[in-house]
Amino acid sequence: MTPTAQGAFCASCSKEVIDFTTKNSEEIKAIFRARLGESLCGRIKQSQELALNREVDAWLSNRTERIRYASYLSLIAVFGMSLFSCNSPEAENFVHQWQRHSTEQTMDVRGNETVPEPVVEKIEHLPYVEKEVLYAAQALEEVLIKQQNEMVSYDAVTMGRMVYHEPVREFLIEQIEPQIEYDRNGLPIPTVFADKVFPNPTNGTAQYEIQLPTSGTFVIGLYALDGRHLRNLHEGELERGTEHFELDLSNELPGTFLVVTRSKNFSNTRKLLKL
Repeated sequence: MTPTAQGAFCASCSKEVIDFTTKNSEEIKAIFRARLGESLCGRIKQSQELALNREVDAWLSNRTERIRYASYLSLIAVFGMSLFSCNSPEAENFVHQWQRHSTEQTMDVRGNETVPEPVVEKIEHLPYVEKEVLYAAQALEEVLIKQQNEMVSYDAVTMGRMVYHEPVREFLIEQIEPQIEYDRNGLPIPTVFADKVFPNPTNGTAQYEIQLPTSGTFVIGLYALDGRHLRNLHEGELERGTEHFELDLSNELPGTFLVVTRSKNFSNTRKLLKL
């Protein structure tokens, strides 16, 4: 197989060119073994060729391995000659090396290996001897063995840090339900301040409800949205409990009104809409 001047393979071989440059020696030999008896064409590095040459020398030094790798060497010879263009002395040197190994291997393959015959040892069969053997029997007395129970103790060692837990102290707390107080109207005395206007919006009259948890002096006034004071609903002392005040807006034009509740340290405003 003669390469071209550019170093490419011939047209008859270019249909199947195996790239060995990314494979190790074992993978290359596996491909040779699978393509035994065929002519291969491939691409290989110089370092891979040197590694295969060293393995070939090792194979040739052991006569028992020559037959096993004879097919490898014949494939390597054909593969190596088709690898270079022979334009440089270095390439010609590699081609001659592959030719030398191929020739030596061909001579070894044609040699006759002598296989030693298996050694068969002579086996002598001895007859069986049947004979009754008599011996004196000695009767043994029963002996009671007293076994002493032993107590086995184990020492356990726990590794780690000491952990302190705060003791939980439980106290019995007797809770007394608060007694419900009622105002003069029979309603429960509220615990927080609250107020509301209903119905809201209204067509003419409405009710203003105020819930007082403590007694005090209060001024409850009705104001227009523009700040005009219309009248007071209450002015003076109020006891704890729930109080109701009537709001009459029959003579007022439709609009928004304010119910303002004031005390010494307290002020609250509630809106009312008249339709």
